[in-house]
Amino acid sequence: MLDNINKKESGFTITELTVAITAGSIVALTVLSISLFFFADVMRANSQTQLLAESQIALGRVVEDVRTGSAILLSNTIADANEPVGGWITSNSDLILIVSTPAIDNTNNFIFDSDTGNPYQDEFIYFTLENKLYKRILANTAAPGNITTTTCPPLVATSSCPEDKLLTRNFDDMTFNFFDLNNNSTADPTAARSVEINIYMNKQVFGRIITTENNIRMSLRNPQS
Repeated sequence: MLDNINKKESGFTITELTVAITAGSIVALTVLSISLFFFADVMRANSQTQLLAESQIALGRVVEDVRTGSAILLSNTIADANEPVGGWITSNSDLILIVSTPAIDNTNNFIFDSDTGNPYQDEFIYFTLENKLYKRILANTAAPGNITTTTCPPLVATSSCPEDKLLTRNFDDMTFNFFDLNNNSTADPTAARSVEINIYMNKQVFGRIITTENNIRMSLRNPQS
């Protein structure tokens, strides 16, 4: 009888416990690794979708301005107190695009210059800073009743000169190709009557870089003669 009691009370040995804990740890780590792998995969897929949507939104904002624009400019003609050295210059290598667009009043009508018969022009400048894409607005102060407001870099922004518009934080690259009235490719932005824009974006998710790209070609609706 005593022997039976002693047998019942004998538990696991230290060696058996060590083996069991080790085996359990291996199983737990394996399950955790598999779970993290699938979680990371799902997060990357979601981020890819979000990045694509973000690129479409950013490209859409550029496209709308180009479509309603009058011209692509080689350089800004409206003074900008915060412009880089040498002024703004449209350039693929520097990722800068300058769009001239008609100034409008509070009824959304063009404001015409009585001397030329053409609308006064504001200027929209798309430029990059690190991995961000911005839009700066230069308002034509000569246009009476112009509702457009000039924007400034965040560090010097005020109530009268609000911050430049941030279009995306995950910007990688942007290229643009110009086409003249005869649909021929041209290196002269001022001769452009349509433009093809390609935007590339990337984002690091769980140690892997995911990328996306979007492109569109559009014509200027309001070219000046």
